[in-house]
Parts: sequence; structure tokens; C-alpha cells
Amino acid sequence: DFLIQVARPFGEVKGKVPAVYITDGNMLFMAAAAVAAANAGKDSTGPAYYVGIGYPEQDRDLWFRDRSAHLTHVDMKAKVATGQGEKFAQFLIRELRPAIEKRYPVDPERRVLAGYSFGGLFATRVLLDHPDAFQTYLIGSPSIWVEPALLERAKAFSTAAAPKRVFIAIGALEPPFMRAVELRDALSRPGNGVTV
Repeated sequence: DFLIQVARPFGEVKGKVPAVYITDGNMLFMAAAAVAAANAGKDSTGPAYYVGIGYPEQDRDLWFRDRSAHLTHVDMKAKVATGQGEKFAQFLIRELRPAIEKRYPVDPERRVLAGYSFGGLFATRVLLDHPDAFQTYLIGSPSIWVEPALLERAKAFSTAAAPKRVFIAIGALEPPFMRAVELRDALSRPGNGVTV
């Protein structure tokens, strides 16, 4: 079961607007919705729907367990289940996204996927495995250490059909083992159709 929360744009909306899908909704949705509300009407921030994907459990340990399973694509041989990332990606792409696009006036040509840590790892996998699923990727401190082979895939990645925009946030004191800088460098190859 998932807890899906949607924050609508403030004020009048003319036409279709982007939808920003946020993994780790239990932690990040309220903050994203608050920032969107605080910036409503400013030239730098256009209207958008914010969609938080979280878990109904209020116990942090339970939803942390579930996020570890859903946001990773490989079995980490950890104490909690991992490796269900592709199943979660299919839910997001085939079930949730169409439901949101049917219910709200969102533009299917301006979809955004946002994730932090394991969510950043997940967003990276979606970019590489399903590049047409979203046009923009907001990747915060991605846990590339879980799947370092993604760096070679990112170096070879190219999208000719539709250019992608990727924003990678890296903390100033972030430990090098996270490998976010390497991901940025790998995706910054000229001519690959990605603006980093």
C-alpha cells in the first residue's frame, strides 16, 4: 500500500502544468509542498502539481523498511528487503502516473521525478532504464555506492528522441563513497542529450 499525497498549484492555472513525483513522500512531500506554496506566483517558480509517494504506516521503521525495498534495484544482502525497484518503477509509470494524468490537468510532456539518497539512486535507474518516463530528474545525494555499475551505464547513456534535464544535488560535506560527483561527471558528456 502507498500513501499518495497531491499538492495543487496555488491560484489560477491556465492549461496543463508539470507534475513533480517525489519519492520518500513521508519525509519530503510536506517540505516540497511548503516550498511550492511559499514561491507561488514568483517568476522563478511556475505552477505544478506535487505528488508525494509514501507509505500509510506512521512508524518510521516500517516505512523505512518499505522504502529500502522499493527504491533499490539490487539485493543488498541487508537485514531489510531490497531489490524491488523495477516493480516500484512499473507501479509509478504504469499505474500512478496515468491515474494522476487522468485526474489532474498535468502536462505529460513535463513530468519530473525527484528522489533523495535511495530515492536519488532510484531516479538514476529510472533515467537509465526508462528514459522516456520523465523529462526532468531531480537527484539528491544519490546512493550510487549501492550499484556502482550505474556509473558505466551513465557514461554510455544517450537520448536522441527527447533531451533530458538532470539536476544533481551534492552536499558540501557528502562522503565520497556516495559517488554523486562521479554520476554528475558521467552524465555530463557532451552530445548525449542530457543537460546536467
